[in-house]
Amino acid sequence: MQPRELFRFLLSRVGSDWTDVHREAVSQLDDEEPIFWLVARNEAEKRASVRPGENSYYSGLYIDENNGLREQLDIRKALPES
Repeated sequence: MQPRELFRFLLSRVGSDWTDVHREAVSQLDDEEPIFWLVARNEAEKRASVRPGENSYYSGLYIDENNGLREQLDIRKALPES
């Protein structure tokens, strides 16, 4: 799975149980590290947005206290309309 596909997959699973999301993502990857480019593992890693490439921005994700995957900020709503 390419990073862009992974990020879209993760964003499409916001609100889902992290254990299930992680298991499904890892099954498609050689290395799980790219998951954590977007998903914060702890409070210090939380970011409103992530810029993995020159022209791409994604909402930062984190795991809430109920083990749910959550969006730090919905970047699509925060950007001005063109």
